[in-house]
Amino acid sequence: MPYRTWSSEPIAADDQFAFWQVAANGLFGPMTVQRAHDGPFRSRIVQAAVGPLTLSSVHADSHRSLRSESMAANDADGMVYISIPQAGLVSGRQSSRVITPRLGWLGMLSSFEPLTLFADAEFRQLVIGAPAELVASRLAAPVGVASATGVLCGLVATTAEYLFDHSADFDRADASRAAVHLTDLIVSAFGSIPGLTPRQFILQSAIDEAERRLADRTLNAAVLAESVHVSRRTLEKLFAERGTSVARWLLERRLERSRTELAETRSADVSVEVIAHRWGFADRTHFSRVFRDRFGVAPSRIRRAPAAVLAR
Repeated sequence: MPYRTWSSEPIAADDQFAFWQVAANGLFGPMTVQRAHDGPFRSRIVQAAVGPLTLSSVHADSHRSLRSESMAANDADGMVYISIPQAGLVSGRQSSRVITPRLGWLGMLSSFEPLTLFADAEFRQLVIGAPAELVASRLAAPVGVASATGVLCGLVATTAEYLFDHSADFDRADASRAAVHLTDLIVSAFGSIPGLTPRQFILQSAIDEAERRLADRTLNAAVLAESVHVSRRTLEKLFAERGTSVARWLLERRLERSRTELAETRSADVSVEVIAHRWGFADRTHFSRVFRDRFGVAPSRIRRAPAAVLAR
C-alpha cells in the first residue's frame, strides 16, 4: 500500500492548526485539540499499512489533545496505540495514570478510554496502531496506559521502523506475516513489565507458555495449568474473567497462526492438512469447519482471499 501523507507545509499559516485538528481526528479518532502558541503550526503525518497494523510517522509542534468520556464511548474501532519516541516527548494520562516515554521506551494508550496527551515542545514519533483484539487477548493486564523499557523495546522500534520504510515492498501475505511478528514483539515487551498482580502474573505466565506450545496437540487446560503450577479450576477462572475459556483461547490462537501460515508465499506448496497438524489440529475436517466458522472462508481458499479476510 502506498504511503499517505498529511502536511501543513503548503497550508496558509493561519489555517495550519485547523488542518492538524482535522488530520489528527481523522487518523487517531475524535479528540479536542488545544494549541500551545499562536502563529504557524508545523505538522506532518506519513502513514503506511502493514497487514492489520498502521504505522504513522508523526511530527508536530507543541499542543494538547483530549478525548472525553463521550468521545471514547463512541469509539468503534477499538485500537491500541504504541508510541516510539524519536525526538521530543509526548506524555499521556489515562485511567488516572501518567506516562512519559523517553527515548528507548515504548508507550501504550487505548482509543476506547478518555485520555489526555501533552506535547510541551516539537516532537517526532512513530506510532503503531493495532486492533485491540490482537494485543488484549495475550496480555494479562488490561490494555491501556503503560510504558515499557528494555531490549525488547529496541527490537520493537527497529522492526517497526524497518517495516515503515519498506511497507510498499511487501505483498499481502508477507505484510500479514510481518504484522504477526511485530505484534509478537509488542506483546513480549509489555507482557514482561513489572507491577502485575499475582493473578495477572499467573495468567501472563500461562499465556506465554501457551504461545510457546501452540503446536503441541497435547496442550489443553489441564496441561497448561500444571505447567504454571496452579489448579485447572484456578486457571479457568482467570480466563473466565476475560470472557473466554482456556479451550476457546487456544483455538483462537491456533486458528490465527494457521491463517498466517496459509497466507505466506513460502507455504504455497504446503498442504492445508500439514499446516493444520503443525498448529495442533489432528483432524482436517474439524480444522476446516472451525476455520470457516471463524474467518468465513475455507482454508484452501485463504491464499487467494482478499486482504480484508486476512485482516479480520
